[in-house]
Amino acid sequence: MPRVVPEYKEEAKNRIVSAANQVFAEKGYRQATMDDVAKKIGVSKGTLYLYFASKEELFEEICAEPSHWLSEKFSIRLLVRARTR
Repeated sequence: MPRVVPEYKEEAKNRIVSAANQVFAEKGYRQATMDDVAKKIGVSKGTLYLYFASKEELFEEICAEPSHWLSEKFSIRLLVRARTR
């Protein structure tokens, strides 16, 4: 079985975060599902769970790393939505 190099794992994680960012922007945090994120990048939902234990953990990754933010305005709106519902 081929080994997965760390660079590939990091790239895969970044693709997941980017897709989640887009899905959250389109649907809002509450309406978005892990299945939506998986479909966005063409992987199984199980693949997402190899990198993130939950949608909340994925959201926290976006919030924790400003380089993942699509825009400051979007990120603020997303944070407000998630915390006020």
